[in-house]
Amino acid sequence: MTTWWLDVRSGAWQLRRNSGFAAVAVRTLALGMGANTAIFSVVDAVLLRPLAYPDSDQLVWLCERGPDWSNGPIAYPNCIEWRNQQSVFERFGVCSGNNFTLTGAGEPVRLAGAMVSAEVFAALRTQPEIGRVFGDDEDNPGAAPVAVVSHALGQDRFGGDAGIVNKPISVDGKLHTVLGVMPARFEFPGKVDLWLPARPFSAESSWQRRDYHPGLFGLACLKPGVTLAKARADLDVIAVRLEQQYPESNKTRRVQIDRLLDNQVGNVRRALWILFGAVSLVLVIACANVANLLLARAAAHEQEMAVRAASGASPWRVARQVLMEGGLLALLGAIVGFLFAKGVLRVVGVLAGESMPRAPEISLDLRALLFSGLAAVVTGILFGLAPAWHARRVSLQGTLKETGCGNTSGRAGLRQGLVVAEVALTLVLLAGAGLLLRSFRGLLQVDPGFVVDRVLTFHIDLPDRKDEQRILFYHALLENVRALPAVQAASLASRIPLNENRWDMRFLIEGRPEPLPHLRPSLRVHLIAPDYFRVMGIPLLQGRDFTEQDNREPLSGTSSGSNWGAGLGSFGLTRFLSSLLYEVSPTDPLTFTGVAALLAAVTLLACYLPARRAARVDPMVALRCEWEGVDGRRVCCAHRNSMRLWNWCAQHTLRTGVEP
Repeated sequence: MTTWWLDVRSGAWQLRRNSGFAAVAVRTLALGMGANTAIFSVVDAVLLRPLAYPDSDQLVWLCERGPDWSNGPIAYPNCIEWRNQQSVFERFGVCSGNNFTLTGAGEPVRLAGAMVSAEVFAALRTQPEIGRVFGDDEDNPGAAPVAVVSHALGQDRFGGDAGIVNKPISVDGKLHTVLGVMPARFEFPGKVDLWLPARPFSAESSWQRRDYHPGLFGLACLKPGVTLAKARADLDVIAVRLEQQYPESNKTRRVQIDRLLDNQVGNVRRALWILFGAVSLVLVIACANVANLLLARAAAHEQEMAVRAASGASPWRVARQVLMEGGLLALLGAIVGFLFAKGVLRVVGVLAGESMPRAPEISLDLRALLFSGLAAVVTGILFGLAPAWHARRVSLQGTLKETGCGNTSGRAGLRQGLVVAEVALTLVLLAGAGLLLRSFRGLLQVDPGFVVDRVLTFHIDLPDRKDEQRILFYHALLENVRALPAVQAASLASRIPLNENRWDMRFLIEGRPEPLPHLRPSLRVHLIAPDYFRVMGIPLLQGRDFTEQDNREPLSGTSSGSNWGAGLGSFGLTRFLSSLLYEVSPTDPLTFTGVAALLAAVTLLACYLPARRAARVDPMVALRCEWEGVDGRRVCCAHRNSMRLWNWCAQHTLRTGVEP
């Protein structure tokens, strides 16, 4: 144990004496290790950790799919059939995102809400922090209106008052009794402020139609021992049976079942793993860089190692000293990198915002600290192994005969190999980054087919009222908005551009034979008011815009919006990224040429700076320093350090009898 402590002290002394080298190495390692720790925290929170529900790996998400589409909403009668005929789920519920208007508690506010069945809360098994959730009796048509509110809504609108339970609130103009308040981090099916029972809405006649899809999705909990494949097979049998019973509406419709975690992370999974792989390569490059620095430094201290070996130190003892110095560098790099990771996560939180699933769960916790420690151990071994291996193989006779400050011939091959590896990995990363940047630039230059500036949007959700009242409200709203001095034009639309929500409607063409119901063509429909095309800057190919008269007559138009919807290691990476590229080839010659030119420029600069410094050295001073140690008047460079170390080793051995 004493010798290990001596190695630590000696390594710390060496780093302190060479503070410039230590600072460069620590900064290099901190960059790679900090980036890896930050991205690991994101990957761990989003992809690796189970959801914050008991037995969350048993929770699955259900929707409808077809031959050429997926992730479709479910018709309510199909939900009932799936629930009644299945044998693989303990609980089966439905949910649908919706917006509600809260009045009577300060200013009216538009809330993100959800309609869920009682089985959803039972499947999630999350208890409210105050009160309770609604049960089966309250989740039926004709039951008294009830609601469950979020922790944020309870704090913002009701001041965290526990007395809100069993009190009425006005939702869409109808009084609902508050049954409970959910915990702060409960977010299902997303960031929701209010939950209402879903089944009371099934009293509407449209919900009973199998060709009507009110945005419902299923949530179920698998029975113990039931696999995902077994559940998919069981539900597909039910879907085929329904297709035979209701061919008009259920033709080719099947059930899509995914893990709830997979559904929530969506396409983020692949992007995060690619990013984690990229920063891992950055860490490998940092390790190669530091290993090269240690080899260059070891060349200057080769005679010092030879003196230690000559004084009786074993090869493992010499190698351990080099490894200890590398371990201290890795430890310092991990500490600085952990602090750097905190800043990176702040930037990620600002840039990602609510677009990153499970964003509130991302933090630097004990798992991140353990990962940082493991990274320190691995990187310390990676960049310290090569110098330690060469230190234990030092030639005593050849090295001690050298009169210069070090001999680098034995390490030249390895150092050159490390440089080649660094350049190759850097080329891979720069090629991938260059292609992604070009894709991003191309996306920014795409003409979306509408005006992207000087257009403001806002959302309105009206409570259930008669159509005449809605029409009068919207008409008065448009008149008031158009009368504002800063407004040139105003209109209404059911969806804004680039909104993923869709409303498909089947249609028939006059003069053509009527096809079977499931073969009828469909189109995506958006409801708009007059002046919509002028507000959005969308030109018409032919015909005219809608007028107020057209509000009472069926009419359609066609817009002319643009079609916006529509090295070997480097080649391998770029082909892997091909699905993420936009209008850029994975082998784009301009990108590869630019990357190669950039690396060449950096290489020339890296060669020029030390060459310029060496050119300023006086040859006579260098030769005098080289040869003055021969006559015994002065020992310079490695000779002086070697003599000091030899004297210390001899005194330590005589005093303690322990090999240093």
